[in-house]
Amino acid sequence: MKLCTLLIATLIISSVFATGSWGFKEEDDVIVAETSTFDEIITKHDFVLVEFYAPWCGHCKKLTPEYSQAAAVLKKADPAVPLVKVDATIEKDLATKYGVSGFPTLKWFVKGTESEYNGGRTKAEIVEWIVKKTGPSSKSVTSADQLKELQDEHKVLVVYFGSADSDAKYATFLQTASTTDGVIFGHSFDAAMLAEYGNRVVLFKQFDEKRNDLDGDFDAAAMTKFLEDNRYETVMPFEGEEPIQRIFQKENAALVLFSDRTGDHETAFRTFAAANKGRIIFASSTTNEGLGQRLAEYIGVKSEDAPCVRLIHPTGGDLHKYEYTGSMDTEGWTAYLERFESGALERAFKSAEAPATNEDHVKVVVGTTFDEFVTNSGKDVLVEFYAPWCGHCKTLAPKYEAAAKQLAHLSGKLTIAKVDSTENEVPGVQVQGFPTLKYWKAGNPTPIDYDGERETEGIVSWIKKNASFEWSEPTATEADL
Repeated sequence: MKLCTLLIATLIISSVFATGSWGFKEEDDVIVAETSTFDEIITKHDFVLVEFYAPWCGHCKKLTPEYSQAAAVLKKADPAVPLVKVDATIEKDLATKYGVSGFPTLKWFVKGTESEYNGGRTKAEIVEWIVKKTGPSSKSVTSADQLKELQDEHKVLVVYFGSADSDAKYATFLQTASTTDGVIFGHSFDAAMLAEYGNRVVLFKQFDEKRNDLDGDFDAAAMTKFLEDNRYETVMPFEGEEPIQRIFQKENAALVLFSDRTGDHETAFRTFAAANKGRIIFASSTTNEGLGQRLAEYIGVKSEDAPCVRLIHPTGGDLHKYEYTGSMDTEGWTAYLERFESGALERAFKSAEAPATNEDHVKVVVGTTFDEFVTNSGKDVLVEFYAPWCGHCKTLAPKYEAAAKQLAHLSGKLTIAKVDSTENEVPGVQVQGFPTLKYWKAGNPTPIDYDGERETEGIVSWIKKNASFEWSEPTATEADL
């Protein structure tokens, strides 16, 4: 029985990780690399994309089908590019060698030399990024069938119809193609297609009006503007890497509709967006799944709030947020957008409800009580900014509580507090990681960063060293409290 089981298991493994067309073990068109084969794989091929993953990682599981589908497409590309995956929980030395600290981590290799992959995580984004990196900036399109195939494969396709030497347009087109990420470019000198489309640049897309034309003479600036005006959906879904790059990396303002169901509000918002295209980025998001859920949590939108509209504007490394409480219609959104453009909107900051009682040694502070407990309290205050899911915060919690208890005799001069940063925001305070500890001295609105040990005695010693008040040790009676 044991031998039979072993044979069956061997057959299953062999079928799943069978040697594929690349000459290595494959699963769903993706090469399965091990430490023993890794160097051979990345040196055998000029271009290789490698995913370091963990089987238990939710983001890795979400990437799996997109990665496999991209691998199938790139097998047929010219040049063909292999996609590889490495189980970092097994090949630990390999993961350490390449500095893998989170999952999934994607690395791009050119002739065995490593660099960071900074493309998207969908099939289309992976394919487009790699095609741009490995092939000519523009594909030669020689037939209507090939053009249709490219249109079906890519969300956005930009094609120059004309001749290589007829004018300066083609050179400008190639220049733009070589410096633009996230878009596939093609060119056609075919007489039949030139007769059908004319001597122009055509942007084909799988959304909105499906096609945009750039006619006449144009320079690089006009070509770039044409792409920026037309390459995105009028209401951009908040999914994939595109909204991250367009809104957060480029620090553009966006008006976002949060909705978990279809309805008249969606139609009205799309109509409003189409009428005001170019004034601001318009986006749509859910509150209960994927990247939209993460955005909703980040800016404080709950499922029960939807459908609702929020305006966000990343600027200077800070995310400015503005609530909208008016009617879900064009009239209300028009006035709201005008107020933003004139600088009349007030920023919104997340705040949880203040606790009914607050008698513990570590005081719970929320956004709306921060000034009362911290900046206007007349005391020195040590504040821990934490996240409930953070393992380091959970480790610190009992030590922080013990330090607060030791210092309870100084309660007239000192407060030990904590803020749940997933539910609360404080103007002027940016938290980059958890836990973050900051110390406010009485009467000083600018905190200093806590840089002491994360142990009970270390916390007490650090406060003793940095306190703005005269230090005193607890009496015997106070020490027993």
